[in-house]
Amino acid sequence: MNKQQLRFFCDYGGCCLWGSDGGINHQTLPISNALKDEIETLLIEFDSQINWSCPLSSNWWTPEQDADFNQKSHLVCEKLQLELASNYEIRDLTELVFKEHKL
Repeated sequence: MNKQQLRFFCDYGGCCLWGSDGGINHQTLPISNALKDEIETLLIEFDSQINWSCPLSSNWWTPEQDADFNQKSHLVCEKLQLELASNYEIRDLTELVFKEHKL
């Protein structure tokens, strides 16, 4: 059986899972409520670095904060891979995409 391919990386506005047709709402996936809560917390933290009323004056994270967030993201992605292993293959793009957001 072919597993559906998903990409994992946070993006502003509350999405971290991406399929071939775009963003996927993590709340609709067959994962534990605890993991759904962890993802929600991660997404809120990611969005906290941007000033939505004036993005140019955002409080971008320090390299240490970036590293801490990346570590949390990797852990969440590992949990997703474990809980979805029977139907999905998840590719962790956290650091690659996160660097592009800073450009």
